[in-house]
This record gives sequence, C-alpha cells and structure tokens, in this order.
Amino acid sequence: MIIKPKLFFGLRALFGKLIFLFQKDLPNLRGKQFFLRCLTQFFGSLPLKSKEGIWLKILFTSSMDLSYLDPLGGGHELIREQISNLRLGDIVIDIGANTGYFSLIASRKVGGKGKIFSFEPSSREFIRLLTNINQNSSLIICPLCIAASNEFGVANFFISSQHTGINSFHSSDGTDACQNVILMPLDMLLLNLNCDEISLIKIDVEGRELNVLEGLSKILALGIVLKVIVEINEAFQTISSGNAIEIYKLMHRFGFKARFGLQNVKHYDEIFYLPIKN
Repeated sequence: MIIKPKLFFGLRALFGKLIFLFQKDLPNLRGKQFFLRCLTQFFGSLPLKSKEGIWLKILFTSSMDLSYLDPLGGGHELIREQISNLRLGDIVIDIGANTGYFSLIASRKVGGKGKIFSFEPSSREFIRLLTNINQNSSLIICPLCIAASNEFGVANFFISSQHTGINSFHSSDGTDACQNVILMPLDMLLLNLNCDEISLIKIDVEGRELNVLEGLSKILALGIVLKVIVEINEAFQTISSGNAIEIYKLMHRFGFKARFGLQNVKHYDEIFYLPIKN
C-alpha cells in the first residue's frame, strides 16, 4: 500500500504530538533520555506545530528543540519580543539559525516584501531548516550553510549528539560528529544587498559572537543596522573568541547602546541598538 505524502505527514505529526505529550509527564530520570534516544534513532525528527502555528521538525533528545514548543516561552521571550516589533518589508539576519524557528516567526512579520537571511553551518540542522522552510511555505527566507566569522577559511565543526543548540568549533564530550564548514565574514555579502536598513541581526553562535561581529564591522560602521541581539555566554566565549567586555567595546565603538549593559551573570541575551534611530 502506498501512503500519500499528506497522509504520511499527518501520521508522523500525530505520532510526534503523542510522544511530546507523553514525554512531558515522564520524570527526568536517566531512563527517560534513553527512551527518547531510542525513539529518535528509529523515527528521526518528527513534525510538531509551535504555539505560533509554525511546523518544526523536532528531535526529542534536544532540550533546544523542545524549548521552541514550551508554552511558557522556553527562555526565548526577549528574542520573540524583538521579532514582534518588526514591520512589513523589514530585512532580518539570523546568524546561528538552527532549524529556523526565529527566522520563520520573523518571516510572518515582515511579509512578502521582507527578506530573512538564515545562516546555519550544521548540516543536520541545515537540512531540517530547509524542510521547515518548505513545510511552512516561507519563500522569503534565504538559507545559507555558512559559518559567519571574521575570516575566510574552512574549519572543523562539531555536531552535538545530545543537544542541537550547542554545535560549535569545540567538541563538548568527545562523541560529537565532526564536519568541515566554510568560514566567511558577512560584510561582503550584506553590502551587496544595497539596502538602506537592516532592522535586526540575531547572533547565537556558541561563543564566537565576537568573531561574527568583527566580520560585520563594515556594515555596523555604516549605521544601517538598527538592532543586534547577541548571546552572551561566558563559558563558550572564553574558549572560542573574546569575552563579553570586548563585545560591548566593539559595539560601543560603532555607536550602539546596550539595553541591559554588562551583567554579572554567565548567560544572557543583550540588545544593542542605535539610539538615533530608535
């Protein structure tokens, strides 16, 4: 018997929903993760709909994937807030797009005349990003499998077996898969857009935020970027690039103000903005 694609998708979505509800009620014991790993190895990622009505392919072993479905926000409230302020026709740059959750939300805000550029170097997440774009018919999203940096090159990139949100240039536990990725400063690409304004740049790259910002220096110096959301993660930035102080110094040099300022916590999101335009 041949199962039609829509029916097949519907069955996988129903199964995904049942697993999601079931795993929410399971206690966080070691057996739970083993159970979820077995399901993931057999079924792979399964489609689930977020509270925004966006279809996402979810790996149940990843707390990052599950956070997108958290009705309480999953720790993403600040980014959602900034996306909610976008207007029709805006341009958004999503660096470290993962499977495209934020790109997909933003695409609904900026409409058909807007544009989203989504950068994700992990081949596993990039494939799911492409699937999610197709499933949600988000034709304005331009996905690129590139690692934003401050130099051109090729480097080893480690894909976490346990958590899709901590893929990085450093292996977390020695069991991560390794792939080659292209390094590229994004200045050249974004300058060729010839746009008057970039409404939002989101950067979440597991410690290499300073490298990415250095590779955006020419764009930042032009004063056409209105806001930049940067993840500050002391542990990752210590082993990957510069620390938070250097990030704040660089952004202040280009005339950006910080919404919160340097915090005495190890992990948070900062919003840098141009005061003359906000």
